[in-house]
Amino acid sequence: MLTYCIPAYRLPKDLVRKQIATYQAMGIKFKLSVTLGKKGMTLQKLRKKFDAVLLATGAWRQKELTIDKAELLISGMTS
Repeated sequence: MLTYCIPAYRLPKDLVRKQIATYQAMGIKFKLSVTLGKKGMTLQKLRKKFDAVLLATGAWRQKELTIDKAELLISGMTS
């Protein structure tokens, strides 16, 4: 999300990539697109497998505004 939604002039994409690489070099593992629930991994299993777990959801769609002239506004989620 950081590299897609925040403009590069505010947060350079290479800086985000370097920071992620630093975390990986420290031994942090990123597991992306993991489904939790009945058909996927359970939080209990994740806690047993890892020392720490961070759950974060993506926000790929913005919420529609129900105000007059909303179509004139520019989204904060730009690529």
